[in-house]
Amino acid sequence: MVGLPLLFRFPRPMTMFFPRIGVSLTAAAVMTIATAGAALAQYPDTYVSPKGVLRISFEPWYINYDRMFDNDGNDFPIGAPLTTDSAGADFFPSLLAPQTAIRSITGDSTYQINAGVFKSVQDADVRLFPFDFHFGLTDRITLTASIPVVTTRMQVEFTVDSTNSTMGWNQAAPTSGNATGLADMVALLGELEASIAALGGAIASNGFDCPSGPQCDAARDLLARAQQLALDLVDLTGVMADGSQSPVLPPFSPLASSPAGEAILGAINSISAELQSLGVSGLTTTLPLPEGKISVEDVNGVLTTPAFGYDAAPLEFVKITQRLGDLELGMRWGLLQSRSLRAILSGKVRLPTGTLDSPGNFVD
Repeated sequence: MVGLPLLFRFPRPMTMFFPRIGVSLTAAAVMTIATAGAALAQYPDTYVSPKGVLRISFEPWYINYDRMFDNDGNDFPIGAPLTTDSAGADFFPSLLAPQTAIRSITGDSTYQINAGVFKSVQDADVRLFPFDFHFGLTDRITLTASIPVVTTRMQVEFTVDSTNSTMGWNQAAPTSGNATGLADMVALLGELEASIAALGGAIASNGFDCPSGPQCDAARDLLARAQQLALDLVDLTGVMADGSQSPVLPPFSPLASSPAGEAILGAINSISAELQSLGVSGLTTTLPLPEGKISVEDVNGVLTTPAFGYDAAPLEFVKITQRLGDLELGMRWGLLQSRSLRAILSGKVRLPTGTLDSPGNFVD
C-alpha cells in the first residue's frame, strides 16, 4: 500500500464561484509527495488539514483470499458450497420430487440421487483504488470524502467426476438432445391414463366379480398401483399427459443402465403385463431414460436454463472491473493538535453506491 498525498493550499480569503454549470475555484497550488514509509507512519491518522488546504491521497489495496468464515467463525474454502461428494437433491432442490418418485416406483426407501462428485476451487482478489479528499474548512474542522474504484476477480475451477454417477439428462427436458423424448413421455402417460380409466370403469360396472369377489381385490390393487405409477412418472419427468410441463423441470433422470433405471422400466413392464392379464390394453411405450452421464457443461446448462428454475451465470471465471464502490463522506474535528499530542473526533456516512453481488452469479 502506497500513500500519495497531494496538498493544495488556497489563498485566504478563498474565492469560490458557482456559475450555472460547473464549479470554479480560484486557487494557487502547492504539491508534496510523501514516501510509502512516511504514509504508513501516519497511521492511525490523527491530523486535520489547515484552513483552505485540500489534501488528496491515493492508497491502493490488493486483497487475495480463498477461504471464508461461517456464522460461527469457522473458516472453510470459498468453493465449499459448490462442492459435494454426491450431487443430488441437496444440490439441486428440484430433484427432491424425482427422488421421492424413484423410491416409490422401485420400493427402495433409501435411494439417493447421485449426479457425481462436484468440486469447485475458487480464488478471489479485490483491487481497491480509493481517492481520499481532506479539505480544511477551518484549522480544526476538516471535511473528508472517499471515492473508491473497485475491481474484483474470481478464478473458478469447477469439475465433475461422474465415475459413480447414476444420472443423466431428463429426456423430456428441452436441453436433453432427445428429439422424441417429450413425445414419448406424453404417449406413455396417455396410454397409462387410458388403461387406468378402462380398468376403473370395469370395476365400477361390477366387472372382475366386483364388488366383493377375490378377482376384484386384485383389480383394485392394480388400479391403485397404476394410478400411483402415473403420479410418480409425472414427478420424475415434470411432464403431464396433456403435454404441459411443470414450472420447474427436474434436470436429471436415472441412467437406463443404472439399478434404479432398470427397476423403473421393469415396474412399467410389470404394470403393462398385469393390465393385459385383466383384459385391459397394456403399454406400448416406455419411459425414455438417458444413456450418458452428467458433465460440467450439463451443470452449467441447468444453471443457465430458466426451465430448470435458474437464470444464472455459468460456473466460470468472473471479472468485474472499474466499478464504483461505496462513497464515504465525513468530518474531523481536531480536539487537540499540538506538536506532541493530537486527538480528533471523526464521523463518516457511507453511501450505498457500490455494486452488490448478483443473485444470479454463484461465484462473483
